[in-house]
Amino acid sequence: MDNGNVRLTVILIAIVMIVGLTQIVPSRDPGPSESANGCSQFSPTPVLFVHGSGLSPDSWQEMIRHFQSSGYPEGYLLAVELEPNDGDNIRAAEELIKNAAQQLESAAETASGRSGCDGAAPDRIAIVAHSMGSVSSRWYATVIAPENVSALITLAGSNHGTDELCGFSGEGNAQMCPAFSDDEQRNHVQTELNGTPSRPTDETPYGRGLDGDPSLSVRPDAERRILYVTVYLDPDRWIRPTESALLDGAGTGTETNLPDVYGVVETTSGNYRFTGDSTHDGLPEHPQVCQFVHYILTNWID
Repeated sequence: MDNGNVRLTVILIAIVMIVGLTQIVPSRDPGPSESANGCSQFSPTPVLFVHGSGLSPDSWQEMIRHFQSSGYPEGYLLAVELEPNDGDNIRAAEELIKNAAQQLESAAETASGRSGCDGAAPDRIAIVAHSMGSVSSRWYATVIAPENVSALITLAGSNHGTDELCGFSGEGNAQMCPAFSDDEQRNHVQTELNGTPSRPTDETPYGRGLDGDPSLSVRPDAERRILYVTVYLDPDRWIRPTESALLDGAGTGTETNLPDVYGVVETTSGNYRFTGDSTHDGLPEHPQVCQFVHYILTNWID
C-alpha cells in the first residue's frame, strides 16, 4: 500500500471513530427533562419557615442559605412573616401560615414545571418553626391542613407555653401563659393542642412516632402522615419549664441511626437536646442545627 492509500485509510478510520463517538457522547449536558435522573433535583420537600414572638423572617437567613448551598431548588424555601409578630396563634395559622403554604406549593410547582419536570415537586410541605411559631404551626398542621404537611420540626418551641412570656403584651404571648395551662376557657390554644388532665389528647396527631398513651393515638392514614421532631435547649432563657418544648409521640417510630455530628442528644423519642453553644434566638442559625434540620428533611421523610 502506497503512502497515499495509507493516508486515505487513516482518514476514513478517523471519520468512522468520530461519527461513532458523537452517537455515544452527548454534545451537551442533558437538561432536567432529558435524563432519567434529571428531575431528581425537584424531589426535596419544600420548606416553610415560621419565626417566633418578637422576631421576623430574618431568623431564617442562615438556614435558608445552608439549604440553598446544599442544592435546594429556587422556589422551595419560604420564610413567612407573622404580623403582628406577637399576635394570636390561631389567626397566624388560619391566615398567614395557610397563605404562605399555598404560595410555597405554587412556587415549587412552577419551579419544577419551568424545567420540564411537571409533577416532580412533592405535594406536601415541611414546616420548620421557632419558639412561639411552633404553636401556630402546630395549629396549621393538626387542625387546618394535616394532609398538606409531611414534617413539623420545632426549634426551642413553646409547645406547651412558657412562663417567661407572662405579663408581656400581645395575644400570642398571653396564649403561652402559663406553661401547661389546663384552663380551656382562658387558654383554648394550649388545651386544644395538648389536652387537659380531664380531656387528654394526642399531641402529635397523624404522627409517625409512638405515643406514651396508645389509647389516645391518632395514627397516620392514607392522606395524613406527619413526622414530628423537636430540638430544644436546656436551659433556655425563654422556654420555662424546659420540658414545654418536648412533644409526646415525636419521632419516626423506627430506629434512625443518627450520625454523631450534629451536637444533639435524643432524650426521648423524637426530642433532641442541643448540646452546642447557642442562645434561644440563635438556635435557628447555628450551623449544626442547620445541618441537622437539613439531614432530617432529606433522610427521614417518607
